[in-house]
Amino acid sequence: MLGYSKTVMKRNIQFIKWHPGVLSRLMLVVLVVLLSQMAQTARAGIYSIRILPSVTQAATGATFDVVLQANMVVDTKATGFVKGSMTYPTTLVQLVSVTPGQYPELSITTSSGLITVSSPDKGAGNGYGGQLAILTAKFKVIAGGTATFSANNGSTSGVMIVNGTNHVVVDGTVTTIGCPPGYTGVFPNCVAPVVPQATTPPTTTTSASTATTPTTTIPTTTTSPTAVSNTPNSTTPTTQPSASIKTENELSQTTLSTFGQIDAVLDKCLSATFGVSAYEKLVKDQARLSYEQVASARRCFSQRSSVIPDELAPIDPVKVKNLPINSTLKLDKIEQVASNNSKAIRLSGKARKNQTVIIYLFSDPVVLVAKADGDGNWEYTLKDPMEPGNHQAYVTVEYDDKSAVRSSTFGFAVAAAPKTATNPLGLSLTLQKNTSKLVYVYYVAGTIIVVALALLVIVRTMRRLDQSRHEDGSSTLPPVDPTGPRPVVGGA
Repeated sequence: MLGYSKTVMKRNIQFIKWHPGVLSRLMLVVLVVLLSQMAQTARAGIYSIRILPSVTQAATGATFDVVLQANMVVDTKATGFVKGSMTYPTTLVQLVSVTPGQYPELSITTSSGLITVSSPDKGAGNGYGGQLAILTAKFKVIAGGTATFSANNGSTSGVMIVNGTNHVVVDGTVTTIGCPPGYTGVFPNCVAPVVPQATTPPTTTTSASTATTPTTTIPTTTTSPTAVSNTPNSTTPTTQPSASIKTENELSQTTLSTFGQIDAVLDKCLSATFGVSAYEKLVKDQARLSYEQVASARRCFSQRSSVIPDELAPIDPVKVKNLPINSTLKLDKIEQVASNNSKAIRLSGKARKNQTVIIYLFSDPVVLVAKADGDGNWEYTLKDPMEPGNHQAYVTVEYDDKSAVRSSTFGFAVAAAPKTATNPLGLSLTLQKNTSKLVYVYYVAGTIIVVALALLVIVRTMRRLDQSRHEDGSSTLPPVDPTGPRPVVGGA
């Protein structure tokens, strides 16, 4: 029996040795099995939800969109369940329409000040990773003020229910330009509502001979609410966003978004820089700043961590990736540095000397401004936290013909900070290596190495058996001639 088994094994090895197609098919089967294990079915779970207005300012009568957006990540345990409402101020904006987004099996209901959404538990087909619009709502401005769009789970503001637990949702804010609620007239000539005068009833003294005459008193009128405007006449708040550096356990989730808003502080500075009439025309036309204007108003943005609001940036963030690439414009390095005993992220590169450089950070657009020195070196130190995960960076400049160009893409990743009440999203200033691609590369490389080692073992085993067969002469199987049978010479 033992001799028979050896004979069968030798026949199989000899067959594989002279039939390389069989070996190729064997390798293919091994690779298919390994790849099928890598491609296990997974659902996408919600990593974060944001409320993203398409503008940060809008005048009375204008319409704008607000997107309720989900940032999806692959998660084998995800159910896709989401429930909650987006709230809006009915005194400032009017809901025009609601359009469902890419999120599947979603139901939407509306009522005054609320847009409520819900999806079934374990909803299928919600895609892998990336950003999906849950819904897009169109609003019309009816009065001036600060319109805040936020989330509500039915009992708690600022959260929605995702997979059975409360999930913090980042608010969106739009400065509406017009007369405040209750005022009449056309902005900026707003007329305050008339406060009716109150009279006090006549009083009499204890003396029967002398009666007091009725006196009319005018109540002290409280200060009328000031119209929140995007013009230089807007009231300047006493405080502005703080740029102080905090520890990662104390970081606020709205740090960068605060600097990305157009408020009265920025309005006043831009009006003083460009002149009242020029800035009013820019606001009316909803025009973008040119590179030259950004350079002249750089001091206005330097007070706000050099962040330029998206709608004022020279190039619309959604169009940056379509700009032509210029090899002389570079973003060379993104590195971890220390600033005032706190972590920071420094971006640096090359441009023309003394050139204004606009930096775009994605996924959520953040637009920054820097300036190259006399040698063409520029750098920007980011001291405000970013959402954890993978990001992309571009730099753009304007050349002599007024055309804009960009650098090549620079990818980087930010680690998550501990989540706290003031930092529920885990915003951070800690860089991390992009391990997702490295893990995949290592997995594929390991698979190839394993297959190669297996083939090497098979080949070495065949050679040893073949050598043993020739040495002991015990083979009962004649060698196969790959050229086929030879003709017989001469006949019997």
